[in-house]
Amino acid sequence: IYYPVVMPPDNGTDSIEDLYFSLDLYPNPFHTELNLDIEVAAAAEIVIELFDITGRKHHQESFRLEEGYSQHRLNAAMVQQLDKGIYLVRILLNGSPVETRRVVKK
Repeated sequence: IYYPVVMPPDNGTDSIEDLYFSLDLYPNPFHTELNLDIEVAAAAEIVIELFDITGRKHHQESFRLEEGYSQHRLNAAMVQQLDKGIYLVRILLNGSPVETRRVVKK
């Protein structure tokens, strides 16, 4: 699934087609690991944030994605220390929020 990302191009040469991405989070519910499959049409800076249902941030990491498909696993030690419950994973591309997904820790 591709989602349009509404953000201004940073270099004046990006087209709307360059600003699409897809995201798959699994397993959900999760226990010891949480995986992300991410595809972007153009290289981008990504930030992954993990919040509990009250809005408290438990984790944040950022890195550069190159064009295409990549897999990422959230820090296993951090995921294992989380209490059972509902969490929100928020994704930012080039500083703009593009997706928020609900996941369950069992």
